[in-house]
Amino acid sequence: MTKGPRRRRWKRKEGPALLWATAVVGSAELPDARLGQRAVAILALKSGCRIEKTQMKTAERIKILLPFFSVVAARLVALTYWARTEPNAACTVALSDLEWRVAWQFTHKRRVPAGTPVPTIAEAVRMIGRMGGHLGRKGDGMPGLRSLWKGWRDLQLLADYHQTFR
Repeated sequence: MTKGPRRRRWKRKEGPALLWATAVVGSAELPDARLGQRAVAILALKSGCRIEKTQMKTAERIKILLPFFSVVAARLVALTYWARTEPNAACTVALSDLEWRVAWQFTHKRRVPAGTPVPTIAEAVRMIGRMGGHLGRKGDGMPGLRSLWKGWRDLQLLADYHQTFR
């Protein structure tokens, strides 16, 4: 009698993302109460920066990357939280003047006209998501962490370029 394939029981991986979440965010207040503090941090690191897909295969090597990725992950988690809780607030609480202007120019494909009002946080998150590949169709909702991470990377590169050569 042949048996079917064995089911594997899911085990929680004690990976680098969980290390970071426990060490850095363990006692801090993270915004999303549904997922919990550690889950949001792990989601940001695993989904956004894909920390386990890097070429740093050992935990010791990944620990070197954690400080760099954790700053961006925390900022993106806070940005998505503000977009959800205070969507009509000005985006200058999270982005510099240069950053939102560069995002506006990228998404609208033209210079920012004089007298353009500062976009809201929700609009800024959508612009950053568009930079990362989010399509922004009618029923798509807000961009996810992966497209925000890609958009944030491109936004920082363009802002540095703009500041250097202007």
